[in-house]
Amino acid sequence: MGLKASEEGIQIAENKRISQGWTRYSSYLYSKANVGETTLRRFWRRKIINVENFQNICNKALGLNWEKLVDWENSTTKKENITSLILKNYNLPPFGDVGCIENVNRFFNRKELLSTLFEEISFGRSISLVGESEIGKSSILYKICNLGNQRISGSKKQDFIYLDLQLFPDDKFFYQTLCNKLNIKIDINDASGFDLKRMLDGKSYILCLDEFEVFTEFSNYALRLLRGLAGADNAPLTLVTASRSSLSELFPDSEKKTSPIYNIFKEMEVKAFQKKDARDFLIHRLQGNKIKFTESQIKELLNKSKCHPARLQEEAASLYNYLAQNNEK
Repeated sequence: MGLKASEEGIQIAENKRISQGWTRYSSYLYSKANVGETTLRRFWRRKIINVENFQNICNKALGLNWEKLVDWENSTTKKENITSLILKNYNLPPFGDVGCIENVNRFFNRKELLSTLFEEISFGRSISLVGESEIGKSSILYKICNLGNQRISGSKKQDFIYLDLQLFPDDKFFYQTLCNKLNIKIDINDASGFDLKRMLDGKSYILCLDEFEVFTEFSNYALRLLRGLAGADNAPLTLVTASRSSLSELFPDSEKKTSPIYNIFKEMEVKAFQKKDARDFLIHRLQGNKIKFTESQIKELLNKSKCHPARLQEEAASLYNYLAQNNEK
């Protein structure tokens, strides 16, 4: 039983390796992943390796999310079995999640926001999620992709695609990856946006783009391509983006040209938890745990974190670890 990397996954790993100045078989990668040379060579050659070794190479050595690098179709451990395998082998602490929360059992609340999002998406309206860093935007995008087919139904088949734009060095690589995700075989050097739109005729995709600020570093063509594929009724793409700043600030109109994203997004602000939700989150995570927070401790956590999800996790993890250490004495 094991996992193998996809072609796209290896390219993502290569981009990270090159950006850090590592060789493929750097001693740093060996030590961080705690694997041997043969295992590392099999990973780069897209051969099947042990699940834990695959995770360690991606997560610990390369600093990448292992799930985004897997070729699920050709791995011997299937996606539907991997979640139960992880939960069985890893006793996750109640707090301390960092970055995008992909484990469905760790995601908490956001019911009203998700309900509004799915309602807007069902009508083909593109959404811009805006909020400060680590407020939960990435987790919400991932949740949309995870729940999409359960929450949205219609006559046209809709597929949900999540892309973290931080992983793309340029718009050409983004374009190629997008075509791969859309199952389109196309020569990006010769093809136009019109060719892509023609090949998507009659299809419907919801494209969730994380860290949308990266588009400010791409050519204007990439942005106009997205507009052409998402900016009209019955367009093949509906976009959901996440950014720290409003799109009108990131891509303002110029004196001679209208912004490429003008008038196609509805902006929704992602805010910190309400106090009740933050309190419920703390209680929920401690269910079945011998360690409990007192009412005064909960109030202090809410005040310190201002109910910001990432800061609340950090403060709660610190308190939990302190109580756990004292409980062992």
